[in-house]
Amino acid sequence: MNNPAVICIIDDDASVLKGLTRLFQAWGYAVRPFSSAQQFLEQPAHEDSTISCLVVDVHMPGMSGVDLRTTLQINGRRLPIVFLTGVGGDTVLRRKLGEVAVTVLEKPFDDAELRSAVEDAAAVARSFS
Repeated sequence: MNNPAVICIIDDDASVLKGLTRLFQAWGYAVRPFSSAQQFLEQPAHEDSTISCLVVDVHMPGMSGVDLRTTLQINGRRLPIVFLTGVGGDTVLRRKLGEVAVTVLEKPFDDAELRSAVEDAAAVARSFS
């Protein structure tokens, strides 16, 4: 890729953050890892145009992935999100996330499933332009 798509990964688990960063880089993406939603929000909004999607853990201390999405919406920031959750079986949560996410993946997920979700999100991001 000449200008690789930028994926922002937001997860409080350092090993997940490191593993996903390496995986996306191996697939040719530029990656910006963040250990919290608050850390991501410190990035200037004008950089949103370079971001293909966010890969966000639902359950994090401080600001959750759902709260991050709400904050982005309130501030008029349109970024497609692939949510990751380790809590399966919560149909109310999945329904709520499905309203604002491109995809909700339950951990553990396979690489092909994640890659497909990110490609779908990148297509959504291009439609925002």
